[in-house]
Amino acid sequence: MTTIYDNYTGHQWENFCCKMLRRHHSASNFWEVPAQDRGDLGIEFFTSDGTIYQCYKPDSSYEMSKHKRSVQQKINDDLKKLKEYESQIEGILGGIRIKHWVLLIPEVRSKDLLAYCNKKRNEVLKDKPSFVDSSLKVKIETADIAPDAALYAHMVSINEVDIEIRTISEGEKELWTEGNSSFTENITRKTSVLGTNSEGLHSFIVQKYLEISGMLDSLRDNYPDLYMKVEHVAAAKLEHYKADFLFSGDDPNSYLHNIMTENREVFSDQKNLFSPKNLEVLAHGYMAKWITECFLDFINE
Repeated sequence: MTTIYDNYTGHQWENFCCKMLRRHHSASNFWEVPAQDRGDLGIEFFTSDGTIYQCYKPDSSYEMSKHKRSVQQKINDDLKKLKEYESQIEGILGGIRIKHWVLLIPEVRSKDLLAYCNKKRNEVLKDKPSFVDSSLKVKIETADIAPDAALYAHMVSINEVDIEIRTISEGEKELWTEGNSSFTENITRKTSVLGTNSEGLHSFIVQKYLEISGMLDSLRDNYPDLYMKVEHVAAAKLEHYKADFLFSGDDPNSYLHNIMTENREVFSDQKNLFSPKNLEVLAHGYMAKWITECFLDFINE
């Protein structure tokens, strides 16, 4: 299974986790421990509720046994530091008692790692540092620990999303048209009242519909949080279009022009996330989805 973090370096993963956790816990309840000054003592971040966070980005190409060994080694080494640097860590924590120790990794690939966490927890409690509470939990977590904060961290951490828009051939458009008769009839019925070149407009709508479908598939697979955000915005706008159309006095061409204008304005809010080309596909594509999937009829005045 691939994740959107596969191309992250270890440093990029740590920066992402920092932004996510600071957002999730709020700045007043979150501390980052600088690693530049004689190491991080086995602590990268800690919070006022008694949680220590460490981050680790295993190589995504590792096969399962090597992946497990590398994660186990990270857990083992960092938990040992809690006792090794007990007095220094106690001074940093300032009276906070630690109830959770969490290793953040991009993906939990093995249930064996969960059992390993319980084993290491018991070892820590046998000779527990003074700042560790007897209720200590040792866990492995992913960015799913804070989905809203993770989306925010993506927005400020990653470069703009630029999903490749594949070329739609005439043959593919014909196959789709033949295999989706109800949608095709819907497009034909609407484009017949939209200007003189209804055949060219029909082809354009099918092309944009297939482009947005492919883009959304890629977005869902590679950027699921961002996909949900885009779909939420588009769904809300679609309901607005449906309601507005019932009461609009505009002719069909003007109405569609207004939809395109509004789409560009709506998706311009995502300009820091998507490439200009992707933004244009979103604007055209959701207009095409409305024409294709909504069965309200245009009325040719």
